[in-house]
Amino acid sequence: MKSIYLYGALIFIVCFTIFANNGALNLDIMEVRNIVTAREMVRENNWLLPTMNGEIRIAKPPLPTWLTALPILLTGSDDNLSALRIPAGAAAFLMVFFVFFLAGKLTDDPMIPFFSAAAAASSEFLIIMGRQASWDIFCHTFMLGAIWLLVSAWQKEKKSSSLYLFAGIFMGLSFMSKGPIAFHSMLLPFLLSYIPIFGYRQVARQWKGNLFSLFICLIISAAWPLYLYLYLPDAFIHTGTAELHTWVYKHPKPVWYYLSFPVHSGIWICLFISALLYPLFHNKQSSFSDNDNYRLLRRWIIWTVILLSLIPKKSTHYLLPVIVPTSLMIGFYMRYLVLTFQKGRQTIAARTTIAAHEAVLALLSLSSLLLYLYYIINTGQQWHIQSYIPPVIFAGVGVLSLYSYRRKKIYSLLAATLIFVCFFCLFMPPVILHMAHPRSFMVLKKSRLETKGKKLPFYSSYEMDIKEIWAVGKRVKRIDIDKLSSVQKPLALFSRNPPSEILRKKQLLHMDIQSTRSYVDKRKGETWYLSIISKK
Repeated sequence: MKSIYLYGALIFIVCFTIFANNGALNLDIMEVRNIVTAREMVRENNWLLPTMNGEIRIAKPPLPTWLTALPILLTGSDDNLSALRIPAGAAAFLMVFFVFFLAGKLTDDPMIPFFSAAAAASSEFLIIMGRQASWDIFCHTFMLGAIWLLVSAWQKEKKSSSLYLFAGIFMGLSFMSKGPIAFHSMLLPFLLSYIPIFGYRQVARQWKGNLFSLFICLIISAAWPLYLYLYLPDAFIHTGTAELHTWVYKHPKPVWYYLSFPVHSGIWICLFISALLYPLFHNKQSSFSDNDNYRLLRRWIIWTVILLSLIPKKSTHYLLPVIVPTSLMIGFYMRYLVLTFQKGRQTIAARTTIAAHEAVLALLSLSSLLLYLYYIINTGQQWHIQSYIPPVIFAGVGVLSLYSYRRKKIYSLLAATLIFVCFFCLFMPPVILHMAHPRSFMVLKKSRLETKGKKLPFYSSYEMDIKEIWAVGKRVKRIDIDKLSSVQKPLALFSRNPPSEILRKKQLLHMDIQSTRSYVDKRKGETWYLSIISKK
């Protein structure tokens, strides 16, 4: 019965942190590329040879794009961001529960899996990645599922073919999401940590099951690359070479670039740093740090950061896999703090950690309260009953955190933290969007009304960014104005200068501009023009 309540609480948390207001945040460049590719999959029924603005796009496997295409199929639209981000949110939802299940295999304490999964669901990194329709959340979620199933199989005395089967399927789905990325950044660090601590025998005695998982993984992983090699051998080889070059030479960062990884634990940063550095402040043996689970998680974190740092190309979102061992360590440490404070045996380090966490929570609650009030006043909104709810909640969280700290009620403090994160995700995305402002290209979405129902080819007099191409809703071809007279008309022309000026300059007076619309981003002073052009 207790497990049902814990599951319900986790579902409640994830619904707030991942799905609430998931369409409010600005589009990421990787997300736009995936959405445009998914749009062309649906409209051109081209599911095995993806294209992006008409050009072959096979640098990444297609599974995340297939999943992103599902909302387009169901809604008939590619501009409903809330719907487009549901598959990524579902992957984040699964990751939270995979953390829960994996923690359950590492401990008999029922609260540690809940604390670990709650820490994952409320971590800054997972919240952001679960709200972006890109690749990373899928490959790492599937790999985490495979790790949980493998650990479940290794801990059994008897062989369990079904566990190895599904572990192989999940590994194959991970490869079909972003190639070998999760094998390098999640599976390998886990194996380098788990096997030395829990023994080679536990894994080696199940060698038949391990080979079976690997075999299933290879079958699933090889299917799409083999198809590409058979149908587009030159493009396949060229893309593979280009990707290798990209990982080595494009966007190189220093080896210490990922040392900021604790920041991505978000609101739990004080607890995580204290847990990670715990052995430095405690010379004597401790029930928290002097056990195999702590050593596993610490090594898993360190190996993940090291292996990621060895790759020259670095980006912040590549750190997503470190959130898993981080959340597990936070979960174990939460349980340790609860028990030590209940018994009155808290150390100076534990008291300092709780004090720092309470200060962070109180500061964030106060900041959220002030930002929300500023948003209401600055946008000129009228006060009504609903307007008072966020300020009351943020103020209440601040008071509850202070009360819990003064009374040393750790459960209440952790609950206040989760309440804050949930309602921050519910109320604050519109405030953040208002302060950050929508990106300029978003004004181009209005052009869809002008071209709706018209079967026109789209052209552009300049090199359109992929975000602009998504905004206009259709594939756009770059064309030199001199060659405009040789293409089929009528057509839609996008430009950054008035079309009449462009045609007059090129002496293309035999063309008739049926209509022109301008789309202006007043904040940045940028203007786009859409012209419907035909022959006179």
